[in-house]
Amino acid sequence: MDRGTRRVIGWSLGSKNTVRLTLQALDRAVYRWHPRPGLIFHGDRGTEYAGYVFRNRLAELGIVQSMNERMNDNAHMESFYHSMKSDAIHGSNIRE
Repeated sequence: MDRGTRRVIGWSLGSKNTVRLTLQALDRAVYRWHPRPGLIFHGDRGTEYAGYVFRNRLAELGIVQSMNERMNDNAHMESFYHSMKSDAIHGSNIRE
């Protein structure tokens, strides 16, 4: 998700959260938006983002990695995931 526009720019769905799935989402975003070197990728400290495979892919693309320092650093994404799960998975339209 672009933090400025709150637009989802890369995604991939699967039954398990894996590095491969995360790389697919990154590659789709790169293919669609062609970011310039120096772009900042901000994520949480999950293993899929902290692993060598993902970090090496970011480096290949010239993308700078940033990770959460505080609990609310990723609040915009947590809000998005809550809405997506409510709408698509649980079938309700309840939003906080």
